[in-house]
Amino acid sequence: MLPESGRPRVLVASDQVLVADTVQVALLSQGHEVVVVMGWPKDVHALPPRRPLADGSLGDVGLLICELDRWSRVDVAVSVVAGTSMPWLALTSAPRGPPWGALLAAGVELVLPVETGLAPISELLESVGLRKLGMPVTERTELEAAWEVARSEHRTVVERVGRLSPPERQVLRLAYDGCSVAQIAAALEVDSPTVRRRTRALLQKLAVPTELAAVATFRRSLDEFDASLSDWSHSRRTPADLVRQPDGRQLG
Repeated sequence: MLPESGRPRVLVASDQVLVADTVQVALLSQGHEVVVVMGWPKDVHALPPRRPLADGSLGDVGLLICELDRWSRVDVAVSVVAGTSMPWLALTSAPRGPPWGALLAAGVELVLPVETGLAPISELLESVGLRKLGMPVTERTELEAAWEVARSEHRTVVERVGRLSPPERQVLRLAYDGCSVAQIAAALEVDSPTVRRRTRALLQKLAVPTELAAVATFRRSLDEFDASLSDWSHSRRTPADLVRQPDGRQLG
């Protein structure tokens, strides 16, 4: 149920302080009460709102504005959403793909590109807050499944890289940096046969056939979200195609 003002009370959570402030001003001008949580990527457990609502609640609907270019950012965004029971609208610069599925699996009702802009946000928040608007079931299922696959693959890669000994990890890191066998040997103060022996060992532990594949595996183990998992440009739809009400009608 909405408050007497008719506007949902909004919890804005963002990893971009200036953006959060801009959105807060826009929502206040449209008659919303606003709670703002900022800087949460540094400490997801430190979530007391900066300006609590009069009744002490967090609000009627959440607005999440976030980058999803790192696994750590995705994890924190998911934690923010999962820590509340309210419906959420998310705006992100991440292309449609597994990161969107992560938010949907956490309970977000609707994910849209951040380019959606401020003009329609009030109407979107009201519809999401009343649970009249959300991702189509087939779209949600597809994106959540993609997230599960990406998360499982990332976990496997991280576990395999974690099995490497410190010397093997040094070789792999230098190979990732573009060093040749001779350069790696010089940097580690060992001979080239030692580098090749460590390389063979790390290939076996990573279950890959070539050094190029090992470097690719190492890159996928880093915090950066793999662009190949995120970029579904070949199947990306416009926001108008994504935003549908439960009865199948498009918004507007």
